[in-house]
Amino acid sequence: MWELRWVLLALGVVLIAAVWIWSGRSAGAGKSAKTAKSPRRRSPPKEHVEAATGEPAEGVTTGSVEAASDDGATASGDDEAASDDDEAAEGPESGIGDETVHEQDTAEQPVAEKAEPMDRVIAIRCQVKQGTLSVERVVLALRAAGLEHGRYDIFHRHAEDRRDDPLFSVANLTEPGSFDLIRASESTTAGITLFMVLPGHGDAVERFDMMTRTAHDLAGEFDAELHDESGSFWSIQRERYVRDEVIMYGLKREKR
Repeated sequence: MWELRWVLLALGVVLIAAVWIWSGRSAGAGKSAKTAKSPRRRSPPKEHVEAATGEPAEGVTTGSVEAASDDGATASGDDEAASDDDEAAEGPESGIGDETVHEQDTAEQPVAEKAEPMDRVIAIRCQVKQGTLSVERVVLALRAAGLEHGRYDIFHRHAEDRRDDPLFSVANLTEPGSFDLIRASESTTAGITLFMVLPGHGDAVERFDMMTRTAHDLAGEFDAELHDESGSFWSIQRERYVRDEVIMYGLKREKR
């Protein structure tokens, strides 16, 4: 009888021990799964923060940002949604403000005088035969020829009684066509382009003759050749032909 009691007691102890061991293993597995779902996040290194923002990253250290809990993630999502709603609410007000400012700026701008439409541009290229020219040398030659550096950073020949409408102009043959006076001593060019706009101010034939004389003088000084806008050689015949066109242009305008 006593032997049976001791056997039952031993079986009870074994059963209790087995239940305790099994419950411990289940708790450990659940903790491991939770840890796997919520990994620990670390903040970026301090030097990366400074490089991205351009400001000293004071108080930022590696590992200062811990893993967020499920509640924290939900709160963050709510904050982002609220931020989006705020931006959507501010959008229309910002757009109306910009349009109002634009209308005010437009109203304050003076109305420019209507310019006469451009009918034609006559151009003569003055291109060196070999090598390049110093821009500084070109600038000095243009000033000696009576031209002035002005609008669009190119040179213009003006009439004494009118400064806003040049008789003819000179651009750099090298793109973008302007003359950088600050770097003139360091820059070179393949040549220049002389051009006049019709109708323009003053007698068209006189302007054409003035431009062609200047082109021939500069070509002799630079050891250059003259070409028309299409690249063909600017011969005496070509010059006479274009001059006749300018004369006919003036006669047609007088009949209007």
